[in-house]
Amino acid sequence: MRVTYHDGAIAELRDAVAFYNERSQGLGFALLDDVRTVLDEVSVHPGVGIAVRPAVRRALLSRFPYGIL
Repeated sequence: MRVTYHDGAIAELRDAVAFYNERSQGLGFALLDDVRTVLDEVSVHPGVGIAVRPAVRRALLSRFPYGIL
């Protein structure tokens, strides 16, 4: 499955990485790892997550309070 990135989501992710790295060095990079793990899972298994509307699903990150649509 092809994964696309919304410009707003990229900006939000950059801000979140900076925020978490300010809280604890390396924590923002742990967020990126969590995002990559979920993106890998979604690209292989597109049915992962909860349907939020037709053709859109939300997969939650395991460690951080974010989801991937």
